[in-house]
Amino acid sequence: MIIDPYTWQRFVIEDKLVVASDTVAVRFKRPAGYVFRAGQYAVVRATTNEDKQLLRQYSFSSAPQDEMVELLIQREPEGEVSNWFYDDAKPGDEIEMSQPFGGFTIEQTGARPVLLIAGRVGIAPYLSMLREGKKRALSLLYSVRSDDQICFPDLIKQFDTTVVVTARSARIDKAMLVPMLEKQPLAYVCGSKQFVDAIAGYLHANGIPNEDIRRELFTLQ
Repeated sequence: MIIDPYTWQRFVIEDKLVVASDTVAVRFKRPAGYVFRAGQYAVVRATTNEDKQLLRQYSFSSAPQDEMVELLIQREPEGEVSNWFYDDAKPGDEIEMSQPFGGFTIEQTGARPVLLIAGRVGIAPYLSMLREGKKRALSLLYSVRSDDQICFPDLIKQFDTTVVVTARSARIDKAMLVPMLEKQPLAYVCGSKQFVDAIAGYLHANGIPNEDIRRELFTLQ
């Protein structure tokens, strides 16, 4: 007997907003009783135009207390699901979503500052954290290739945010991180595997122990 590890719930698309040149925010009506923590993700089961039923993982970008559930989805040239969401999904369409997963969440106790480091759509779980409004010393370091890839600029500028646009400036490196680590923050890193591995290496080389580095890897499809 095959046991399905997921508890599926039906979600209806309420709205879809283009928030960057390659990224959409898809908002759903929240089913009664559906609860998640800022930083968590869910497995999405979507049926594309070719009637393929495909599974993908997406972090929540809405705050846990928001009426709507939002996913931030970056379009990839060969991504069947991301292209369906970007090009074809519309209000009224349905998907299924699993229960929330993941421990990429901010500790609720303690006074240590938190440094959030994002590569492109890796900003998604941090948007949930920022929107949640918890009183915690947060700073955000956000890397994109070009200005038109910046998601929700009006929101992130309300916080201690540094945006690195690699088309016109140096990439994040060990030296760039030094002034951000003076207070020995808890560090969260989210993005592609290459991005996360590189940044975690820089943090460790600058004296941040591995147990104080939280990692979340995105696979874009």
